[in-house]
Amino acid sequence: MGVSRDVYFGVYMVVELKKIQKTKGVFGCEDHKDENYGGYYCPECGKKRTTWSEIELVYPNIYDMFVELDIKEDTFCVARDDAEDGSSEILIQNTGEGVIYGTKPLQLEILPDMPDLSIKKFNDDYKSEIQKINSASEYVKSCTVKFGIVQYFN
Repeated sequence: MGVSRDVYFGVYMVVELKKIQKTKGVFGCEDHKDENYGGYYCPECGKKRTTWSEIELVYPNIYDMFVELDIKEDTFCVARDDAEDGSSEILIQNTGEGVIYGTKPLQLEILPDMPDLSIKKFNDDYKSEIQKINSASEYVKSCTVKFGIVQYFN
């Protein structure tokens, strides 16, 4: 299994996410929080280990959000932003357009009206999806459509 670096040139969407509460089940000693130990009894105090729930704040999984918002999973390709903690995601259209492959030098000419026209077309093509993402206020801080170059690892 390998990793490839891809470069995308064109319109992309930055979605800044809010942390949500998620409940996780924990098995261990409630006094010593020894969830990494095996067995049914705490190695420090000998009490029987139990199961309890803890609430943690995490960023939502963007694909789970797509399912909940009824957005087809393969509509966008997700390339993480610089924020490795998951606080924001970069979404690019999953059409293959704009992805630059190869190792040879490449020259692209950007015409003056290209960014505005491309953003307008993206907004028109993905109007429904953008509205759904913007309406998910419990998950999303902001959703911004931009034009530029995105480098990501696939």
